[in-house]
Amino acid sequence: MVVTNIKYASVYPENSAVTLQISTTPCGDLAQYDVVRNRYLLVAPMNLTIESTVFQYSAGVPMADREAVLPFASGDINNYPFEVFESNVFQVTASNGTSRIGVEVRLTVSSQNFTSNVEELLDISDAGDGTVVSVKVVVQRSFATKAVSIFVMFAMWLLSGFAIALAVTPWILHQKVESPAIIFVLALLFSLPQIRNVQPGVPAVGCTSDVVSFFWSMVLASVSAALLMLSYIYHSSKLLKLD
Repeated sequence: MVVTNIKYASVYPENSAVTLQISTTPCGDLAQYDVVRNRYLLVAPMNLTIESTVFQYSAGVPMADREAVLPFASGDINNYPFEVFESNVFQVTASNGTSRIGVEVRLTVSSQNFTSNVEELLDISDAGDGTVVSVKVVVQRSFATKAVSIFVMFAMWLLSGFAIALAVTPWILHQKVESPAIIFVLALLFSLPQIRNVQPGVPAVGCTSDVVSFFWSMVLASVSAALLMLSYIYHSSKLLKLD
């Protein structure tokens, strides 16, 4: 038997793919311990197949780590931060050229912004001898990523709400607009894109978080700036007439 550790090292939502880091260790009759290298070596050549990618390993040398790129079957980055990427069911098999070898698969995710759930990890070989393992994995944004994104969306709504309150108040109370209010709203208007980009791994403009918060915040900030400028001009012209 061989133990295969598959790590989802880098998830690329924009390409709908993931880079797999594959490390394999021989066990039982396939392994020979090397005291000098402090590692188990293969006693015979072996092929490891992950979906359509074949990795060849030679006898008498350490089994080097390998990499493979696995495309996702479904998932839309525009649903950020709630997108869910799902792989096809892919098979992992090992053979020595003439017969299959038992294989044990262990899956992990190392990306800080993502979590993974193993939907299926099944032995589907006809003989039921563990020589074929079928894997289906679902990858989605981590709880921390979702929490930060939701906080940023809420913050943009809150700041744009303050801006519209500042803009409407002078019209309601018939007061002259103070310059700090104008400075705040104009600064907010140009700061919102940077605040939006604080979200971890946020894609280009147009995703779900933008529709929920960013676009509306930009509209409110723009309207607030226009109302404050109009109010400033209106009250200034009234003062000039009085003079």
